[in-house]
Amino acid sequence: MVRLLKYCYGLNESPRAFFDMLQNALSMTFPKAISDNCLHVRKDKDYLIYHVDDLLLLTSNPTDFESTLAKTFSSSFTKDDVVDYFIGHEIHVTREDIQLSITQHIEAAVDKLHDDEQKFVKHGSPRPFTSLAKDFHSIYGNKDYYKTHTQTFTPDHKLSMDDIEQDVIESEFLAEASKNPTLTAETMKACTKLNLPRYNISKLEYLSLTGSLQYIASHGRFDIQYYASALAQYNNCPTALQYVQAIQVFAYLWSTRYSYYRYPKQKTETKQALVKVYTDASLIKARGHAGFIITLNEMIVATKSFKIKEVVNSTYNAELIALFAGVHTAMVNLPTIQELGFEKPTVDVYCDNQPLIRALNQAPVMVSKQTTPFLNATHYLHEQLMMDRIDLHHIMGVINPADILTKPLHGTKIQELMSTTVLAKCFQLVIEGKPSI
Repeated sequence: MVRLLKYCYGLNESPRAFFDMLQNALSMTFPKAISDNCLHVRKDKDYLIYHVDDLLLLTSNPTDFESTLAKTFSSSFTKDDVVDYFIGHEIHVTREDIQLSITQHIEAAVDKLHDDEQKFVKHGSPRPFTSLAKDFHSIYGNKDYYKTHTQTFTPDHKLSMDDIEQDVIESEFLAEASKNPTLTAETMKACTKLNLPRYNISKLEYLSLTGSLQYIASHGRFDIQYYASALAQYNNCPTALQYVQAIQVFAYLWSTRYSYYRYPKQKTETKQALVKVYTDASLIKARGHAGFIITLNEMIVATKSFKIKEVVNSTYNAELIALFAGVHTAMVNLPTIQELGFEKPTVDVYCDNQPLIRALNQAPVMVSKQTTPFLNATHYLHEQLMMDRIDLHHIMGVINPADILTKPLHGTKIQELMSTTVLAKCFQLVIEGKPSI
């Protein structure tokens, strides 16, 4: 890895000037990929990728670096022979695989969590985290909650549409109550009626929590993507319930901070790329949540958990949107996969909605009540099937790994998905330094 020593970051033209300099220096040795401006591939399939001014070279012949890039960049960059950190990811190389984790970032984020005079999570403690303030325990009616649940895997209170509707009322009430520096008798009465704690939650502090969760979720911890997305919906006016849930997700991250992605080092003789897309969606009345996981030769390359923008009136339409998003993302990445040296990839798509699979394998039916987004998704997927670009398969919901991205799950279910599905080969869930299986 090389790192830029000096550059005038303050100038508007600096990023473009640096990019042009980098392109000129690499053009002879590492031709730029057509599909990605930040990827350079050499004929012998050495790869160079970069993010801003951090460059990472992936090669089977490290000594070759000295005679090529090192001479080119010796006056402008410093060089690290062994990379142990790249754009937020810790890199650990073993004989069998390359492991990526974000342990340090999780620990740094947890260090910022304080509860008045004591930390929520304490380093070196035999317990993964300490108790919350006593006031928060009233939400669950159990003062000894954290004494009996020392390893919380997911928010204990599962989000549902009823909770969301109630939280809207609570949020509106708290927004009005927060305008007054003290709680009046009327406010106290309303708190009692709504069973709310008699204080307001700091919006700024809650934004800090959800911001950290979203960063961690998007930089490697796909197992909390649903929770980061769901909790961020209350950024405008959070309640104590969401605050506690955010802390519980941090507790889960702390207990599993040593988890990592696995990328095998063994060379394979075949250049065939097998791309698998797992999709799922859950429906909460008129709103749905969707997600997908994309793997390349059983290694995770992309995940996403998102709230469906369109109003959906059935699980069929929710699954349709999830399927469209997953397939479209996979197809966009196929040119890059081919430039990495693989032959024309095979794309297998897995969905747990059988009526949707049957409908897509037949000629699409024009339904007047179906809105444009759903019609477009239907025709796009049908076209991919008819042109043999994808193969659509049914997968049982209990073994669908994308299930982890669409709904709150209990810890035992998360462990089951991590140990019995394709996730077991590409992601190792580690709890307090010990493998989960």
